[in-house]
Amino acid sequence: MFKPSVFSAVLIALSSLVTAMPTDKLSLGAIPAGFPNGFYAGHLKDDGSTQWELLVAHPENTTSNIEDPIVKSSLTKRDGFSCNGFSVNANDVAVAQTQFAANCGVSGYTFNARAIAYTYNSGVACGCNYAKSQTCYHDGVTNAFNLLSSEHCGADGAGWWSDTHNKASYGRTNNGGGYC
Repeated sequence: MFKPSVFSAVLIALSSLVTAMPTDKLSLGAIPAGFPNGFYAGHLKDDGSTQWELLVAHPENTTSNIEDPIVKSSLTKRDGFSCNGFSVNANDVAVAQTQFAANCGVSGYTFNARAIAYTYNSGVACGCNYAKSQTCYHDGVTNAFNLLSSEHCGADGAGWWSDTHNKASYGRTNNGGGYC
């Protein structure tokens, strides 16, 4: 008679966990060339195509300032960082990250879209929603972007932070490719 081992039970339990980067869903397409810089909501339509909605246009004369203090303990317990292995324009991504964080705000920005993204020239900062809704916060995403730069991918490396507990991820990449 076969008795399942503790090891088998653990494997079965682990296989049922949901990750923040599911592979069974289609990725969103890129924000189309020619769209203005700004803050967007991305929706995956029933036919598999992507619809991007401009929420906030990019303000004139904006500078980047993503150098807020890093607080490691708020992100390291259940979250993971990953690098894509390709470069981004550090200046464009810095502006995109700064504006993304500003649009999340100190009080938070709740979104039901599959993704939110801030595009600035060739750089994109994005948040991916794998649940019903997410709330991003200025300090949390600023901290994640700072850690991506300082400890994981470098200032010019594409990458993301996966928040498995909340079924979300936040990252940066080049405009022109799909994500989320």
